Amino acid sequence: MEKNKIINIKTASENLFNYAVERDDLKYIIATLPKDNVLNLVKVEYEIVLLKIISVGWAISYFLEEYPEKEQLSHQFWLNIHEFCKNLSFISTASMNKDFDYFVLLKERFDTYFDAIKGAGKTDDPTSLVGPEFAVLCGAKDNALAILAGSKMFSCALSAVRNYLDSIESAAP
Repeated sequence: MEKNKIINIKTASENLFNYAVERDDLKYIIATLPKDNVLNLVKVEYEIVLLKIISVGWAISYFLEEYPEKEQLSHQFWLNIHEFCKNLSFISTASMNKDFDYFVLLKERFDTYFDAIKGAGKTDDPTSLVGPEFAVLCGAKDNALAILAGSKMFSCALSAVRNYLDSIESAAP
């Protein structure tokens, strides 16, 4: 990304939010998993949705590390996600007759992935660390397909965010 670009925070946060909650790419990843595998595909799909949102949020901070817009864009993205989670939580609470806070769950997952990444050395590829954590969360610790699915989702999300940020034209905030 060029250093002289000015990011329109509102537009960028909305576009990144929409990508984070859109499901086409994760459906593709799920569809590539064999149906006769020992994986619980419902659990994998549930976890991959969380991973995609987390990956987009992490990528914003990672790719904009040295940009003044990083804090504002990241903050607005997570506000959008928080609002989305409030709506999901309301619907889930009503249908389950039990309190459920989707944002708290998302934060717990974020912390899990972040701990795995920060515990690694500088030379480690974060993708190689996220995949195994994803598999553990899916209840399939040593399952190569679960590891691959998590790694692929993380990698796809990072790539999409980077491509989007690289494509932004200069604009006033």
